[in-house]
Amino acid sequence: MVVVAAGNSSTNPGYTADPYVVAVSATDSADAKASWSNYGNYIDFAAPGVGIWTTTRGGSFSAVSGTSFASPTTAAVVALTMAVNPKLAPAEVEAVLQSTVNDLGTAGWDPSFGYAGSTRQRRHQGRHQHARDTQAPAVAVSSPTAGSTVQGLVPVNATATDNYGVMKVELYVNGTLKATDTIAPYQFSWDTTGLANGSANVSAKAYDAASNQGLSTSVTVQVANGLNDTVPPQTRINSPTAGAAVSGTVALSASATDNVQVTLVSLYVDGRLVCSGATSAACSWSTRKATPGSHSVSATAKDAAGNTSSALVSVTIASTTTTKRR
Repeated sequence: MVVVAAGNSSTNPGYTADPYVVAVSATDSADAKASWSNYGNYIDFAAPGVGIWTTTRGGSFSAVSGTSFASPTTAAVVALTMAVNPKLAPAEVEAVLQSTVNDLGTAGWDPSFGYAGSTRQRRHQGRHQHARDTQAPAVAVSSPTAGSTVQGLVPVNATATDNYGVMKVELYVNGTLKATDTIAPYQFSWDTTGLANGSANVSAKAYDAASNQGLSTSVTVQVANGLNDTVPPQTRINSPTAGAAVSGTVALSASATDNVQVTLVSLYVDGRLVCSGATSAACSWSTRKATPGSHSVSATAKDAAGNTSSALVSVTIASTTTTKRR
């Protein structure tokens, strides 16, 4: 990016807006345009330029004035912005400045102070294409994965892409902001010891230079800190009972208990998952298309430490016969 001084002739030189140059006028201590500062259609921003302390020949200091002292201030802000996110394109950096500076003079852009605030005039159709950007970044939590058990300090990784560029990515746990990263790859360290053991929802939010926000799908994990738990849950099939003869629609239910916490109960018919729940499971099984004979109904349970157990019952579907009358 090229940042230039507007000039000190108190005139409008008639320059047109240049998409490749950031022109800076000067302000005084009252945030007014310096009387000697140039102005016009080419001005992008304004910065302090009156009574600026700087070095002098001989190793001393003095207060000087001019747009040549306003433009370096703007260039420094540009440099700091690019240091935070080196992937930003020039138009994106300028858009960041537009959205964060104080609005002086006429609301939005004006020939004395340039752009200000969020009200932007479009003087050059191709210049700030990103200002028309309404596409939110795409963001996802890549690790940990859903259903995993975590404890202590957990590394969390997120991916984020945008049609112009990602400014920052935030990490949220149960809807609470935990950390922010501004440079890809987006990596965080999540201290899980502040949460109670059990399920937790991890998500990420990404922002682009136009302030569009993208929110990831939540990843549910199980926090299990300080659990030296080796005792599996106790799983029970409540319905049907072992050896039952069944027909039509059969009610299935299972539950589990644990010395710490049950996190998942699942019901199966002949090895096929039919339903699940956090601490119990209940659903219906239609036997109309099932073959007559013996079938298995099983249930599995998992606790917060990853211990598992299962239960199994066998039931019978009676065969149906048709008698033809003479």
